[in-house]
Amino acid sequence: PENFRVFWFFGVCLLFLGAFWAGRFRAGTAVCLSVTMVGALSMIVQMVLLITFQILAGALFLHLALIVVLFMAGLAGGAGWLSRKLHSGAAGPAHAGKLLLRVQTLILFFPSALAGLFLFIHSPLTSVIGSGIVIFLFSGLSLFSGILEGVHFTAATNTMAELGYPVSGIGGRLYAIDLVGAAGGLLIATFFLIPVLGPIQLLPMLSVAAGTSLLILYGRL
Repeated sequence: PENFRVFWFFGVCLLFLGAFWAGRFRAGTAVCLSVTMVGALSMIVQMVLLITFQILAGALFLHLALIVVLFMAGLAGGAGWLSRKLHSGAAGPAHAGKLLLRVQTLILFFPSALAGLFLFIHSPLTSVIGSGIVIFLFSGLSLFSGILEGVHFTAATNTMAELGYPVSGIGGRLYAIDLVGAAGGLLIATFFLIPVLGPIQLLPMLSVAAGTSLLILYGRL
């Protein structure tokens, strides 16, 4: 049954929570799990943005490329900004672990906020919205999504360093984990979740997954 796929998704979240309460996750493992989840969430959100944009504005390939480019620019900008802030001491007394928790809390609410925004856009009150506004809106959302992931990745890298992991291998390992999460998230969303729920209805489920990872991360940090 199609609904079984949805129950399967929540079952996996409960499994991770059960393993957390049983003490199976160390702090470093919780950070890696967080990076995996955010990598998956960011790519799924990016796919949802592209699908929804095509529905609203048509197959405008130039603008689709702009949305992707701004996401990548947000990744670089967010990572570079937080890295510079942490190393200059401008971030204040907060440790990287605390920053990681704060960023993931923002990421938790972002998909649900997107779902509410998309439902509002599809309402009759906004049927006269111009294509230029749609392009600007989706480009901004893509940029913001990239910034969130870039900041999260940098906070995760610095958290691993604070936990005592060798600095020389942190970046490459977390980047590989992030890519695995992105690939796995897209496969699960494409074959299991979007055909059942649709792209917009999927977004609140991403918040559930982010909340599961946040609870594990909070318990270990």
